[in-house]
This record gives sequence, structure tokens and C-alpha cells, in this order.
Amino acid sequence: MLEKAFPNPGFYGWKIVLLGFLACALSSPGQTFVISLYLEPLMEMLGLERVAISSVYAVATLLAALTLPLVGYLADKVSSRLFFVIVFAGMGLALLGLPFVTGVLTLGLAIYILRMLGQGSIAIGSIRTTALWFDQHRGRAIAIVGLGFAFGELVFPGIVQGLIRWLGWRESLLFFAVLYLVLVAPLISLPMRDPPASTAEEKPAGSPRETTEATAAIPIIMSVPFWILVIGVSLVPFALTALIFHQVALVESYGWRVELIPAIFAAFALLRIGSSYASGLLFERLPSMWNITLSGVFVALACGTVVLPLPAMVMALAYGSLLGVAAGISTAGNAILWPERYGVAVLGRLQGTVNAVRNGSTAAAPLAAAWLASATESFLAIPLGIAIAALLAGVLPFIVWRMDRVRLARLAGVPT
Repeated sequence: MLEKAFPNPGFYGWKIVLLGFLACALSSPGQTFVISLYLEPLMEMLGLERVAISSVYAVATLLAALTLPLVGYLADKVSSRLFFVIVFAGMGLALLGLPFVTGVLTLGLAIYILRMLGQGSIAIGSIRTTALWFDQHRGRAIAIVGLGFAFGELVFPGIVQGLIRWLGWRESLLFFAVLYLVLVAPLISLPMRDPPASTAEEKPAGSPRETTEATAAIPIIMSVPFWILVIGVSLVPFALTALIFHQVALVESYGWRVELIPAIFAAFALLRIGSSYASGLLFERLPSMWNITLSGVFVALACGTVVLPLPAMVMALAYGSLLGVAAGISTAGNAILWPERYGVAVLGRLQGTVNAVRNGSTAAAPLAAAWLASATESFLAIPLGIAIAALLAGVLPFIVWRMDRVRLARLAGVPT
């Protein structure tokens, strides 16, 4: 069974998968679920209201998203080892400075660095390096790497809360800073390496093919199919952020008890983990752009459960489970889509652009959902609007498929 799941177990690429998994898990200090645990003491220390610190966080997140195309360019230009040294050392320095911020600007700078490195850069570097090592089994390899994010969500909140109670919030940040600078940066980066020329999917630097493909990022990014797919893969993170940000008000509007929220998250996490790996296997056989349609269908089904005449616990578990499946399909499919469709020579630059839009959509989601609820005077309008958007997004792969067929027919001189 292990040989079927991990063919050729002596292949060094599987070590890269493990390192990528750990790197994604260790991105947690740059994720919302960890940073949010420090908001209360930071507000008290700086004398900020919740609206003020939320605004700082939103602006820093948006600026971090806009920086990711440059991060992707860097990932294409430097070795994987150097890239991860820079990223984890940068996270360590940001964690070191966070307890000593003196105002809105320094707080925004610290959060900006954590969000840029933790939320975006680690995903770009991990997926790009994994894609370089794998071809036939790329789907499952990238899916396993992506599970590191779910693992981080599972273990980091408890670790952080325990350290805050034991050491204090400032001391816990200093502990993580030292950990990342002294241990994490070298332990992740030193074994990390790009494949040799005989194994890599791209030619050695300087060859005609490498030079040609390295300049192909701009025409790809300027193409209509690329942006159609970018919009499609941004739907699930947008929907999840909108639903999670307003979850208390939404659960109450569904007629459920707020105490059901932990059960929803448990079902969400378990199904997300299972569907991520299953999707990796699936997209080794099917075009990965169909993740947009499949995840959109599951988002719509999840939103539809809130109106079913069933016991609240059953509906809540179904709601969380279906959202988890959508998240798993979307996470794996988005990671596999870009190297599958465009190759790996400019993958970092493409990922940087895609992640900038995806992360930017999460910054806009809470406001868009609040506006929809206010305009209709009903929180039920949020899942209804998201369901409609998800089904419309599910049509986008068919548009790209048709455009591809027309383009190939024209190249072959066949009338369309």
C-alpha cells in the first residue's frame, strides 16, 4: 500500500514533499488563526480599538497580497534552499519585532511581513519546488504538501495558547522568533534543493528552452484563459472567508445554536484533509481546472443545507463537511493546475499573481458579505449569494475548454 501511495520510495523528491509539508505547517505564525490570538494584548499595549487594529490587519494583508508577484519572481530566480532561508529568517525577525511595536506603522509592518511570508511565500516556494521534482505523481505530491496547512491549523492554536499561558504573550513570540531563526530556517532549507538537470522538468539555466520559457510569464499573465481560471480558483477562499468571518451571525440566522460551531469546524477539517489527498490522485487523471466546477458544486450544496428541514446537528455537520470537501478540492486543484497547464519554468511568477488575487479576495469577502446582508436585511442572503456565485464559477472551465479547442483548431488550420 505504501509503494502505491509513494512510488519509488527512495526517490529524493519524497523528502522534498516532507520538507514542503513541514514548511506549510510552519507557516502558521503568518496565518490569521495564530495572529488573532495576539490581537487582544496588542490592542491593550497600543491602546487601539478593534476597528483600528482590524483596519491595520486588512491593509497589511492586502499589501502583502500585492507583493506576491515579486515573491514569485524571486522564487524563479534563486535556489529553493536560499528562498526558504530568506522566508523563515524573515518570519523569525518579524516575530522578534512584534512584541516591541510602538504604533500603527510598526504594527502594520510586522503583520505585513508575517502575512507576505507566512500566508503567501511559503506556499509559492513549497509548491514550486515540489512541482520541479515530480511529473507523473505530481498530483499526490502537491496534495500532501498542502496538507501541511491543515496540520498547522490542527496543532498550532493549542501550542500558542499553551505558551501564552506559560510564558506570557511577549515571551511566546520571542520563543517562536528564536525557534525560527536558530532551528527552523536551517533545518528546512539545508536539505531543500532543486532537482539535478537529469531529473528536473526544465533544462539547465541558460539553455535555449529555459531562456524562452523564462520570458513566457508576461504573455501567459496577459492571456484571457489565465484570468478566467484565476477568478475561478479564487471563489472558494472568498466564500470560506465570508462564511467564517460572519459565522456567529450566520449560525444564529440558520436557527442553529452557536455551540455547534466547533462541530462544524471539526467536520470541515477532517473532510478537507481527506478530500485534499483524494483530489491529488483524481487530478493525476483528470484536467485539474475541473477543480473549479467540483468545488463550486460542493460550496453550493453546503449553502443549500442551511434550509433543509433536518435536525440542526445533522445540518451543521453536513454544512461543515461539504465546505471541507470544497476546500480540499480547491486547495489541491489550484496547486496542481498551474504547473500542469503552463509548466514549471515560470511557475513562481504565475503563483505569485494567482495568490495575490486569491489572498486579495479574502480581504474583500467580509465587506462584500456584510454589504449583501445589509442590502437585503437578511443574513440568509450571504449563503444564497455565495451558492449562485459558486455555480456560475463552475461554468468557467467550460469556457476555457472551448477557447482551448478553438485555439488548437486554428493552429491546425481547421475551421471553427
